[in-house]
Parts: sequence; structure tokens; C-alpha cells
Amino acid sequence: MEKEKLKELLEETMKSDVQSVLSGENELVDLLGTCPDKIVKYLESLGGECSDIETNGWEWDFHFVCKINDKKYILGGCGYYSDSIYFELEKE
Repeated sequence: MEKEKLKELLEETMKSDVQSVLSGENELVDLLGTCPDKIVKYLESLGGECSDIETNGWEWDFHFVCKINDKKYILGGCGYYSDSIYFELEKE
């Protein structure tokens, strides 16, 4: 598979997975093969407001709080394990 086609497939999958959380179909999804920057940009393109990145330092864990339509979502993961990113509705 060409790299460009693979990139397009990963981006389409990320958007579909994010939409499944926003619609309430899923509470949490794993976002494989996508860097946090692309996810944040997509959320912002939907009118979302995302906090600055918060990290715990040496373990490379990170998370953002994203507000979309008066609901809060968490985008988080681990920078060390590049396929470990999740998106979920914040539980109150």
C-alpha cells in the first residue's frame, strides 16, 4: 500500500472513531497510528476548544481536555508507545 493511501486511511479511521464518541455511539476509542496534533486539529475544525498539552514528564504520558458542544472529552495517551492514544467523554 502506498504511504499516502495509508495516511488517508488512518486519517479517515481517526475521524470516524472520534465521531463515534461525539455521537455517543462509543464512550472510548483507541486512535491507532495518529499523532495527537492531527487529532487536536480535527477537533478544533469541529469547533472544539482543546487545552494545552499536559504531561507527566519522563514517562511521556499526555492528555488534553477538549470541550465540544458543552461536553468535555479527554484525549490522552503515551508518547513512548506511539499507538497508545485514546479519546473519551469525560466522566463526571
